[in-house]
Amino acid sequence: HTEAIWLLRRAIRRWPTEGANYYILANIFWDQRKFEEALELYRFAACLGDKDEQLVMSYFSAACWFRQAPEVLRFLRDRFERFGGKSSQPARTLANAYMQMDLNREALSTVEAAIGLRPQDGELLLFAADLYVACSLENRPRTLELLEQARDKAPRGQWLRTSARLANLVGEHQESLSLWQEVLAFSPLALDAHSAVTRLLAVIQGQEAARAHLGAACD
Repeated sequence: HTEAIWLLRRAIRRWPTEGANYYILANIFWDQRKFEEALELYRFAACLGDKDEQLVMSYFSAACWFRQAPEVLRFLRDRFERFGGKSSQPARTLANAYMQMDLNREALSTVEAAIGLRPQDGELLLFAADLYVACSLENRPRTLELLEQARDKAPRGQWLRTSARLANLVGEHQESLSLWQEVLAFSPLALDAHSAVTRLLAVIQGQEAARAHLGAACD
């Protein structure tokens, strides 16, 4: 830690507006239980790197520990207002922050507002579909709407993965299996797809089928 802190302070003197250096130093201070110093550094990192979602969410998480989440939420809402038309990331970060605080209605309102700004953003539509189901399975009609809207707008692999996950959540195991197998058809080394296919085969056809799939994949 001593050497790392010395190097980071040198880096900060050389590049004082590089947010990542403050973020790494904050992580070290947090490990050393210097929480107040770490929080201030996370804030510097988030403000300097206000287009880096990892830096922003780290500031939010640290602020929650200090019960300062409302202050950071204002910061996140301001980012969305400034940058929401250029990227879906600020909206997604704000929605995730709301979800961490069990403010589901606000999270859904945020993604709907973001979709209004970026209706052709397929990745945002898929994120919204995931979010609706995470809030409640009763939102499935809206989820299916969003999936259909995203079909020709999102990368095919991402669309298949989201559709497969959501089908599995509502118990449509055979549909989920078919979608994951389609992922493997054009991406045969996708570990997430192999993992999902193996689990689903074990549920639908039994463990022998799951082992046979893994054996064939390894061969």
